[in-house]
Amino acid sequence: AQAFEGALVTLGCEAQRGSLPILYQFYREDAHLGSSLIPSGGRASFNLSLTTESSGNYYCTADNGLGPQRSKLVRLGISVPVSRPILTFKTPQPQAVVGDMVQLRCEAQRGSPPIMYRFYHENVTLGSSSAPYEGEASINLYLTAEHSGNYFCEADNGLGPQRSEVVTLKVTVPASRPILTIRAPQAQAMVGDTVELRCEALKGSPPVLYQFYHEDFTLGNSSAPSGGGASINLSLTEEHSGNYSCEANNGLGAQRSEVVTLIFTGLPENRKGLVATGVTGGLFSMTGLAAGALLLYCWLSRKAGGRLARDPSRNPSDLNPQEPTYYNVPGWIELQPVYSNINPSRGDVVYTEVQSIQKKNKHTAASAPGHSKNKATSVIYSEVKVASAPASTSQLSDSTTSSAPHG
Repeated sequence: AQAFEGALVTLGCEAQRGSLPILYQFYREDAHLGSSLIPSGGRASFNLSLTTESSGNYYCTADNGLGPQRSKLVRLGISVPVSRPILTFKTPQPQAVVGDMVQLRCEAQRGSPPIMYRFYHENVTLGSSSAPYEGEASINLYLTAEHSGNYFCEADNGLGPQRSEVVTLKVTVPASRPILTIRAPQAQAMVGDTVELRCEALKGSPPVLYQFYHEDFTLGNSSAPSGGGASINLSLTEEHSGNYSCEANNGLGAQRSEVVTLIFTGLPENRKGLVATGVTGGLFSMTGLAAGALLLYCWLSRKAGGRLARDPSRNPSDLNPQEPTYYNVPGWIELQPVYSNINPSRGDVVYTEVQSIQKKNKHTAASAPGHSKNKATSVIYSEVKVASAPASTSQLSDSTTSSAPHG
């Protein structure tokens, strides 16, 4: 006979003949359950509330004082519905990683065998396994990135299936080899530019920590808590030329990118123009001041020379009309301006040297010997830096023609 746990059953025992009264006894596996005395004939009965321990062999005896008689054995099976099963994962390491083999185990603590177990991932059946006697069942699964999600199992022994609670499995994907890109504001990176270094691993479970390197020296790091890439900004100096790389690490081992070489030199052209303009403007200002001082000096000399008495012994024909002549100069010194460009091969810098060369005139040497020792020389240097072509050489001419009166 088959009965369910919790059911109330009645055990009946009756002797077909025999003198009264008759005593009836009830047993399960030789364990006495109870007795009943029937004084006037008929059958005896015994009520039993079934539990899981109620399964087994039953019999009864009848005795009217002339010796007990034993009935045949009756097998009573108790079918216990399965309890809610428990799903567990058995992994080779604390973290489930792509490529690992994980064991899914499902077990109902109570339930009459045989029990059929089924395993599910997001309501999709993964497989089934039977426990013909008692205990648990399991299946093995080789993990991929798609195996992350919710799992549950089901137990059924014919008395109604029971489903386990949902268990979430997070499969960790190691970071792949990242890709490093350098983004500059223009095609050719230059000193002073701000460039963006971006590192991204196309695969890998977040969070991913990215580290940036320049010639194996750490520049900085940045985290991507939700996946994707990360970046840092870098203001370029001349020392930033060289090899760059980055690393991605999500706790399962660091992966390094290929090396990216960044080469740049000099300042941007617009910044060169600003610097050249500033220097050139300053030098032109200095040159203008120097030229003004020289012209003022010449003007004062000429003005003072006009007041000087004419030397009757001096013959105007002795003077060289190509050379500038200045009066009221000690020792009758003639000043000859000389201009020359120094280092004219350089295209962006012009050096101008203005020399006032003092030469003693033959005539003045005889007429004014007291002033022959005065040989002071005035020299002015100027540097002009231009952004394009060199300036042409300036020329200065100052001639004074003296005519003696004819008497």
